[in-house]
Formats: sequence, C-alpha cells, structure tokens
Amino acid sequence: MMNVHPLCYVDMTEEELNQFMNITRTHPFTGKTTSIDLPITEAQWRAYEDGALVQNAFPNLDADQREFIISGIPPGEWDNYIPGDDE
Repeated sequence: MMNVHPLCYVDMTEEELNQFMNITRTHPFTGKTTSIDLPITEAQWRAYEDGALVQNAFPNLDADQREFIISGIPPGEWDNYIPGDDE
C-alpha cells in the first residue's frame, strides 16, 4: 500500500496517457451499474485509493469523469439530480 499525501499529483508519461482502465460503479439513486473506460493508470488508481484527492490523482480527467469515480453518477447525468443556478 502506497503512503500518498492527499495533495500529491500523479504524473503520467505519454505512453500512460494512452492506457485505459475499466471502472465500474453503481448509481446511488437508480442502483444501475455502469462501466466506463477511463484513461487512468494503476498508479493513479492506487494513489486515489490510498487517499489522494480525486483531482490530484486524476488531473487528466474532466469533472464529470472524476464525479463518476467518486459517486457512480455517469457523465452527463449530474445535472438531472442537482439543481442549477437558474432554479
């Protein structure tokens, strides 16, 4: 198990940027299981599991992809559950 400070960043090589890992999560509201191939490495995943902040472990992912890892809500669905600024 790696000892990772939550504020550390995981750097990626050019080769690693082309690798994908299949991440499966269960939607917290619907119970539906979704799997998505994300461009992350095993080192990034270990860092996240060992306590690195999601935005630091996966700086190459967008906010929707990181939210999927955290909550299980697939990209594009978050706005269906959280009211926007216009409401």
